Amino acid sequence: KGTWRITSILKDGKEIDAFVNLGIDFVFDGDRLEIRGEAKGFETQIKQYRIDPTVTPKILDFADNAKAIENADKLFEGIYEIKDDTMRWCVKMSGDNPAKGDRPTMIE
Repeated sequence: KGTWRITSILKDGKEIDAFVNLGIDFVFDGDRLEIRGEAKGFETQIKQYRIDPTVTPKILDFADNAKAIENADKLFEGIYEIKDDTMRWCVKMSGDNPAKGDRPTMIE
């Protein structure tokens, strides 16, 4: 639970400043993920997420709704770690879509 500001995004090993400049916050509450942006015209998005902090690496997945999570339909399969006040979250992508069935195994 809580609000996390995106301060860095890497895609294919390269920083994506344009995305960071949108001023995006991820707000986790219950099983709901609200994605807010400060940039003009950014529309808030509501997603569902599931988390499993009991495994290594820790799992954090999200999708448009609970059914999409259950069916693994456009499911972003991720891993995460929290150190102090920083959360690092990693998902694999296939172009602009989640890489289905290809969860990362480590955060570099």
